[in-house]
Amino acid sequence: MTGVNKNQSKPIRFWSSLFRRRISGTYRTWYVGLLFGVLAGFIAFWINQIPLVQTIESKTVDLRFTRFPIPERADTSIVLVAIDNNSLDFFAANGISYPWPRSFYAHITRYLKLDGAGPVLFDMLFYQPDGDYAASESEQTDGAFSKAIATNGRVILGAELTLDSATVNPQFRESRYRTVPADIGKFALKIKPGTVPAFPRFKGIKAPIDTLRHKIRAIGITNILTDPDGVFRRVPLAYRLGEHSLPILALSGWLSEQPGAVVKAVPGALQVGTHAIPMDEEGRYLVNWYGPGGSDGVFRYVTFSSVIQSASAREYGGEPALAPGFFKGKTVIVGAEASGLKDLKPTPFASEGDYPGMEIWATILSNFRQQDFITLVPDYLNVLITILVTLLAFWVFSRFPPRYSYPGLGLVLVGTVGLALLLWGTERILMNITMPLTGFLFAYGFIFFNEQKDKLFLKKAFSTYISPDLIDMMYANHEEPQLGGETTVGTPFFTDIQRFSSFSELMSPQDLVSLLNEYLTDMTDILLAERGTLDKYEGDAIIAFFGAPVHLPDHAERAAHAAIRMQHRLGELREKWRQEADRWPGVVHQMRMRIGLSSGEIVTGNMGSKTRMNYTMMGDTVNTAARLESSAKAYGVYTQISHHTAALLGDEFALRELGTTRVFGKQEPLTTFEILDYTRELSDADRELLELWSQALAQVKAQNWHAAREIFQKTSALERDFEGRPTTPSRVYLEERIPHWEANPPGEDWDGVWVLSGK
Repeated sequence: MTGVNKNQSKPIRFWSSLFRRRISGTYRTWYVGLLFGVLAGFIAFWINQIPLVQTIESKTVDLRFTRFPIPERADTSIVLVAIDNNSLDFFAANGISYPWPRSFYAHITRYLKLDGAGPVLFDMLFYQPDGDYAASESEQTDGAFSKAIATNGRVILGAELTLDSATVNPQFRESRYRTVPADIGKFALKIKPGTVPAFPRFKGIKAPIDTLRHKIRAIGITNILTDPDGVFRRVPLAYRLGEHSLPILALSGWLSEQPGAVVKAVPGALQVGTHAIPMDEEGRYLVNWYGPGGSDGVFRYVTFSSVIQSASAREYGGEPALAPGFFKGKTVIVGAEASGLKDLKPTPFASEGDYPGMEIWATILSNFRQQDFITLVPDYLNVLITILVTLLAFWVFSRFPPRYSYPGLGLVLVGTVGLALLLWGTERILMNITMPLTGFLFAYGFIFFNEQKDKLFLKKAFSTYISPDLIDMMYANHEEPQLGGETTVGTPFFTDIQRFSSFSELMSPQDLVSLLNEYLTDMTDILLAERGTLDKYEGDAIIAFFGAPVHLPDHAERAAHAAIRMQHRLGELREKWRQEADRWPGVVHQMRMRIGLSSGEIVTGNMGSKTRMNYTMMGDTVNTAARLESSAKAYGVYTQISHHTAALLGDEFALRELGTTRVFGKQEPLTTFEILDYTRELSDADRELLELWSQALAQVKAQNWHAAREIFQKTSALERDFEGRPTTPSRVYLEERIPHWEANPPGEDWDGVWVLSGK
């Protein structure tokens, strides 16, 4: 294995083109990425029109509301008078069950006027005459309420639109109350014809009875349409009834504070005087929720019973529950909070339907008063953001190696969501999240598909000599061995079959090839499983290395594992071949393999010509490993390693020091070891052998030849004995080395080195 001067090698981009992502022809070119980004943007826009995806986006909006509430921005001049459970219980204890006579509402309406309240909105329906009670008749209670409304002058009553008109179900007892009153037009928005938004249309109305309707300031529609998932998020600003556009309750309340304001529809908004309320093409307004609802929420609640008590105290004397002037300058909304009255709605803050309906109107009215609107990012900007996110994902992945690109992709994802949350949390700007995330998923899917395709290509092309795990690591770490040589620390690995030349004399070429293929397949599988790299086959020899092309900190341990596993597998193959009757000659039944390992610096790289090259290794460590494989036969051992490798192995490996030698062709002495097996696999004889062996070597180093011989005679009896083993380390010392040293005393300055005379 001759070297290649890396300083003289030309930059042939073999490994660069192999292990760097093959993206130059796919998505690395900027215009291809741009085209894909634009395509992803429009596909994401189209996908975002699917109801399921819109529901997902709506859930992200809900999450933004709940994670970034703004209770401090709610209008504190709005007070909610709640018909709650306590109020129901209070009147029930006095023999008055719900529904209460309208004289109650007359009582609080007068009181609110006297206490200085502003507009009074009833989130209630009075579309039928009041019931007759023991103490009063409906004409009296309706009349009292009508008179109080007229005296107050700022009362707005609720009305509910229906999908059926009075003529649809003539037998229905409420049908007469659904007839559209002739004067309903005076409560409608005066919008220029031809510019009216596509407000939802209805056929009938449960309007306040004539007695009350003729005295009120305005009516407000209380219908609220939910999104497809059943949650209230958007509310039409008005509804169509015939030719009229009737405003919702909150809008009626706000308009009552701006007499004479011109109302007109403009693109994307309802213009009221100098103010614009944003709405979509269907006239729906996206509510800007402030926080949780109910008496513990963002708006001030008082109980209906406390207002009645305070009104009675003011009129008849006594201590009021509410301080005089409590309602001065306040807008009052009267409605139900009691669970039994079924006016609890599902909102982003109350998915289970425990958000009082009247608080929806309070929230919208607060939005209008303070111009507290949500700014919607237009669709074209959402598409552009999606294109940008897609391009950014491509750029990160094509620009950086995986160790940085995947965290970079994570940053793109986090940055996209972070931008949406930042815009929302600071300015209440609503950016679509699902669209850019859809684009990101498209980009990642394309990246992942190409990455898997490239990995599959690499594995198909190179898994025969590089571990698939190593290919994954190289791909993930973007590591590229340099052409001409890259210095690394690793463990070269050499194997050879003992006396293989005799096999060809006893077997046909076909059988020899079959045997060798079976042997090499099993050995190579083990090699690759331990993340070794196959250099080449030389006949029956396997040449490989650990620690390149990807750095492995445990290269020596992996090489040792591979050596032991190969020896074990060869033992299993010998048994298998014995079971195959007369197919194989006896020499096959005794096949043995020698392995040599050494660890240290090696140079790996592509060697060869421009048209044909091989990824291989070279260096002094490589030569040492090769010599250790061949010199193992001098000891009669089958796995020999250098002290460099031994120093890197743990206690799980049973090692036997063979001595210090100078191998053929090298001047530097080398202490070598035999890997007997895994420590856990040793027999009692093996353990005794190792214990005695260390004592024998100590006697050799002390030049106590007689004592050493006696111990080696004991170890010789403990050596693993099998047919075909030419010698053992114990016999080497007993028959060769100790006699030589006795005849040729080394002297006091002896370094303990034994010089091998051959390979």
